[in-house]
Amino acid sequence: MIVGSGRSRKILLSTQNTDDGPGWLQLLSSLTDEELHRYGQIAADQKRLEWRYGWAQAVCVVGAIAAFAWFLREFSLYGLTSRGVALLLLAGVFGYWPYRKARVRLLWGRHCKAVARESAQRGLVRNKR
Repeated sequence: MIVGSGRSRKILLSTQNTDDGPGWLQLLSSLTDEELHRYGQIAADQKRLEWRYGWAQAVCVVGAIAAFAWFLREFSLYGLTSRGVALLLLAGVFGYWPYRKARVRLLWGRHCKAVARESAQRGLVRNKR
């Protein structure tokens, strides 16, 4: 039995490691030098854009850790209560967005590394601007 919506399965598939797939590597090798360079720029831009609102992501992580710590305190003192469940849910809500951003940053980082490897195999050297 498969649980979850079709959209969630698509998201999970879209964040898998792209370095492993032979189709992905063939796609990179089929690009022209200029297309490969442009794709490398796009991947680097996307990785950089994932750091937007980094301060808010940090605040959410701190909030998630604080809510989880408070949940642990509540659980150790009173057992599982409705307040404890609410704190656990709050920790999950605060932690989800930074988690997803980190996953996407890793994805784009892998794309950047794959483009760099392909460029090195071709012997392409570009000046960094």
